[in-house]
Amino acid sequence: MSSFEHFWRAVDKLEPAVLMHVGLDGTILYVNSGVGKLLGYAPPELIGKSMTLFMPDMVRASHERMFSEPNSRSDESPSTDVGDGSGFGRVPRTTGMSWHERLRCTVSHKNGRTIPVELTVSETWTACGRLRGYLAFMLDSSEMQGMKEKLRRQATYDSQTGLLCMKGFQAAIVSRFDQQLDGDGFSLINLDIDHFSALSFISSKLADNAIRAFAAWLQVRLNRRVGGESVLVCKHFNASEFVIYLPGGDGKQVMALARNIRSDFLRINLATDSQPFHTTLSMGVATITDGAGLERGLSRAANACYIARARGGDRIVGARERDLKVYRMGQLIRDALREGWIDIYAQKIVNLRSRSDDSGSSPLHFEILCRLRDKSGCLQVTEEVFRTAEITGLALPLDLHMIKSTLDLIGECLGKSGHFGQCSINLSGMSLSNQNSLQEIRKLVRDSGISATSLCFEITESAAIGDCDVALQNLQGLRDLGCKIAIDDFGSGYSNHQSLSQWPVDIVKIDGFYIRGMFKDPSLFVDTVGMIASARARGMKVIAEYAETRAIVDELIGMGVDFAQGFMFHRPEPLKTMLLDHLSTDSGAGESLSRPR
Repeated sequence: MSSFEHFWRAVDKLEPAVLMHVGLDGTILYVNSGVGKLLGYAPPELIGKSMTLFMPDMVRASHERMFSEPNSRSDESPSTDVGDGSGFGRVPRTTGMSWHERLRCTVSHKNGRTIPVELTVSETWTACGRLRGYLAFMLDSSEMQGMKEKLRRQATYDSQTGLLCMKGFQAAIVSRFDQQLDGDGFSLINLDIDHFSALSFISSKLADNAIRAFAAWLQVRLNRRVGGESVLVCKHFNASEFVIYLPGGDGKQVMALARNIRSDFLRINLATDSQPFHTTLSMGVATITDGAGLERGLSRAANACYIARARGGDRIVGARERDLKVYRMGQLIRDALREGWIDIYAQKIVNLRSRSDDSGSSPLHFEILCRLRDKSGCLQVTEEVFRTAEITGLALPLDLHMIKSTLDLIGECLGKSGHFGQCSINLSGMSLSNQNSLQEIRKLVRDSGISATSLCFEITESAAIGDCDVALQNLQGLRDLGCKIAIDDFGSGYSNHQSLSQWPVDIVKIDGFYIRGMFKDPSLFVDTVGMIASARARGMKVIAEYAETRAIVDELIGMGVDFAQGFMFHRPEPLKTMLLDHLSTDSGAGESLSRPR
């Protein structure tokens, strides 16, 4: 038996692969038995037929053109021997022709169904270098294609609800509504099921069923009110959050749709008849007509939904410019922390009970102030900076930056044992509620070498303390470290007389609203007297803010206030400047602001 015969007997057993020899005119000269399993034909049924018989339309024309215009080649092409020269001489490994590459396509089965295959076509040459025909190799890729389709669907759709996931949602919007993104405008509704975690706590199975039921309900409502072809719904990353895309920039219509969804949802039972669960929706609506793009639109809708939740839920909030400013400020804070756009300022705190006309005779007490600038150097409003930091989760990074920068400057200017009375640094309620804050602050103080007894942390209460137990532990930990604790802006926000008994406090700082208004409003005067008496009865020192005139200062001394802070004594200046000035007139450590422990 010749090597040629051995070769074809070997390839005849290749299943389920199909190997066929095709003449220059496209006629099938030979095909192995694998064709039966792949295409349903017996080999004799195909011999003498055109290879294009089972080719798909997309490649049939190119193959017919290839067969009608054979391309003779030189015998110098790299090749592989496959016979003895009497039949097929050599198959070049590469000829530079596109059909030598693997082609993913479909072919037609005898019964008419299409089958995905990987097809490779190569030339065969005679020993003398003449093009003889072609070898076609086909391999069933149904399983591979099925796996790819499964992976594509998993990347595009949410497995729990069958809705688009965020990646598929964004791709579908760009594909179907590109014109609206660029010019006509679009709207987004970001909605979240309120208190859904309570249902998850009852039963995870109930929660899963509820999400599926809600997704189906939402689709039906939208199809009924808007039309399925003009709306897309997305299951967000969060368990109970969904996003709706609506082409067009009619904000009133979108708000009306959101109100209808919210009111209809109130009648929905997400659980069972025996264990009903009724709840509400928080919704954020953003209508984009300024060309802001999809990403910013999604951000605006998500931010509006966040605000709806923060206000107690069961409401619809439209994205507004003033709300967006918060998140722009958040990005500015991140940039400032990274680029060093934060200046450390300080304002002196003066001892009213031992004050002298010679400013150099009093120990140096001061409060640290934050001055944040944008890239162009424009100073930002400090109250907005800290309010934004609390909303956007940047309170602790900002507070730690202020603490570290302050300790570094004190060490640089005065040395680790430099003489000063006390340095007060603000600590937000959000930072105080963070379980990591005490450990981070303790490390900063230890690394600086500055005595903790010369530091005071002022609890700013522009935002509610999130975890009172953690906050209390952190306050006690700071006091155990040797630091003083002050309640800042006492009389405003969340501070009250009860907090003086609940928290380990050394100092009370009376809010400037009372100090400035007590001469004009007798009730404010009475409140101020009461706050001073309450603090002194507990052995705490009292600091009055906004001491701006001689009359105010004299009144504060008569009321028994211990310390004052305001323009009457000192206007804020860079901490480094103040410390260097103090160094030249240092009079040593003075009276402490601490209360007896």
